[in-house]
Amino acid sequence: MPILATIATVTYLFSRGSKGEAGFLAPAVLREKIEKLPEGSTRTKALGVADRLDTLAREYDSASEAAMNAYAADVKDWNSSADKLIADMGPLDMVRGNTLSEVTRLRDDLVDALSPEEWDEVFG
Repeated sequence: MPILATIATVTYLFSRGSKGEAGFLAPAVLREKIEKLPEGSTRTKALGVADRLDTLAREYDSASEAAMNAYAADVKDWNSSADKLIADMGPLDMVRGNTLSEVTRLRDDLVDALSPEEWDEVFG
């Protein structure tokens, strides 16, 4: 995936739920919705998923910032090659792929943890 498309995709995916809708990619809003479920092991498991999604978002944000800083510094250097600039984004591309895979796996964990009715309470 081209670098700019990668950045745009993951930035969109980790938008922080400004509309108040729960989503796998809006971990703070997802957590708020899950906290409204009745106490119990289901809620505890679901909160664990929300926490892991929040961690993924922070890891992605950190990797994104580091890659963009490296790129910004190198793009100003007349001696930087195209290969160096592309390499600056390599770690971000790896994190992106891992993040998207983990989000998909965590969705399955949440499907296993919640009943259809609970799912509708969170996402409906």
